[in-house]
Amino acid sequence: MARHLTMEESDQIAQLKHQGAKQQETARVLRRSPSTISRELQRNGSENEYFTAPAQHRAASRRRERPLMCKMDDPDIKATVFRGLAQYWSPEQIAGRLRLDAADKRRTVSARTIYTWIARDKACKRSVPCLGIVGSEGSVLRGR
Repeated sequence: MARHLTMEESDQIAQLKHQGAKQQETARVLRRSPSTISRELQRNGSENEYFTAPAQHRAASRRRERPLMCKMDDPDIKATVFRGLAQYWSPEQIAGRLRLDAADKRRTVSARTIYTWIARDKACKRSVPCLGIVGSEGSVLRGR
């Protein structure tokens, strides 16, 4: 997953652009990909200028307005969770197995996420018969 530019990096981009540095040089100084610098200047610059505060404001605004992805919407994660539940594994066991098996650690979910998803997803309860023991519909089981 991509790392957002920090305020300091945005500041350096603005200074280097003001000094006439090319995007390749800016990328080398910041140890970032040239495409990252190019994208930043296109998205958050204005005409031929780049100012840190407005750039950060535009970037933050876009992050706030983007649709949020639920990890349980990932088909691979959902299938793994379904398989675990069908084998009567607890959400803690499923989450632990995901952590052990995942090549990308960002493609894991916590037991809490699984409990919340089970409580909210009526289709899940119908698909996995053992879920009648998880709690009443709409309630979230809480850990300690």
